[in-house]
Amino acid sequence: MTDSQTQVVTNRFNELIKQIYPFTDAELQELRVLLSKATNAIVRDHILGKAQLRTILDLIESIRKFDNVSTELIQTTNRLTGRVLTLTIWLVVLGFLGLIMGGASLWLSYLALQRH
Repeated sequence: MTDSQTQVVTNRFNELIKQIYPFTDAELQELRVLLSKATNAIVRDHILGKAQLRTILDLIESIRKFDNVSTELIQTTNRLTGRVLTLTIWLVVLGFLGLIMGGASLWLSYLALQRH
């Protein structure tokens, strides 16, 4: 790799690491490619330290987003479970009422036949 190519790789790597917004998929892939062409300027401790800190911060942000989405999903699941339980209880009550009404109808029919 020539000096100008090394400078381009190093500059782009530093550019990506210094961004304040999360990496896109394309940028992550580009970082992988740049790291495969590691230069002396990239593998210095202070540069790698910045890169590691940046990726750790992105990881923390991703975990927080996952945690928030997971909490929302749990709340939605709990609401749905409550509604299904309520519906089930109502259907059981209606089923018992139907059973009682059917039994009462049979009993009344039996009593009516006994009188004749």
